[in-house]
Amino acid sequence: MYTIGQFSELTGVSIRTLRYYEKINVFLPSYVNNRNNYRYYGHEKFSEIKKLKTLRKLGFSLEETKKILNENTNEKLEKVLSNRKVKLLEEKDNLDLALTTVNELFEHGEKALGIPVKCSEVKIEDVPSKRVIGVEGLVNYTNRDKLVSQLFEKIYSFNCTPKGNMMGIPLDNYPNRMKLLYEIEACDDNPAIEILEGGRHASILFKGLYTDLDCAYKKLERFKKVKDESFFIEEYIVGNIPKEIDDLLNVKPLMDIPPYEFLTRVMIKF
Repeated sequence: MYTIGQFSELTGVSIRTLRYYEKINVFLPSYVNNRNNYRYYGHEKFSEIKKLKTLRKLGFSLEETKKILNENTNEKLEKVLSNRKVKLLEEKDNLDLALTTVNELFEHGEKALGIPVKCSEVKIEDVPSKRVIGVEGLVNYTNRDKLVSQLFEKIYSFNCTPKGNMMGIPLDNYPNRMKLLYEIEACDDNPAIEILEGGRHASILFKGLYTDLDCAYKKLERFKKVKDESFFIEEYIVGNIPKEIDDLLNVKPLMDIPPYEFLTRVMIKF
């Protein structure tokens, strides 16, 4: 027989825990000396405490552990362990998903928790020059639609036809102020037409909220030259502007595409 101190040292279970297990009737000593109240543990208790520790490692509560140990049949134990395995596998899947989400947050610097963003690898491509018409202004949530309307009104006033996708060039105090552009065709020459110079560009495709575009900017920052020599261009491939525009004076924001499904190409000439 082993004293409680000896049993504690050999099993790695503290004396305090052994006394608590006895108090709640989960694990009892083999013998208690009524004269001095000393606890003693026989050899069979080593097997019992090992089962108890294993069940606790598997996540069973003390009440569940007590019930399992009391039943103590291989058939019932096998059933309990089988059910526990299923539950642990489900928890593992949930933890793997949570870990993947955390890794994505670190990788992409996401601000909107729970809404994953996708930032592609950098692609080097030759971009042709474009004839464009543009407007400048604030792009906060109260003014963006108004600025878009001004752009299409300007295109209409010069009897031009837009093609491709709307683009944006962040200005010095971005994100509060931007220049919105649209490539045009079938348009008489006039002072409103600008040339957006082409050339070799580094680009990234980004899927997510416009407010999370900083992950693309961070990846492209190394391609930026001395201030004012190069600038970022955002091309709104899938966003709040319809692909087909029939009425330039009545362009309505799309409301059937969730913002986290927006697709934007961010480019910089180098």
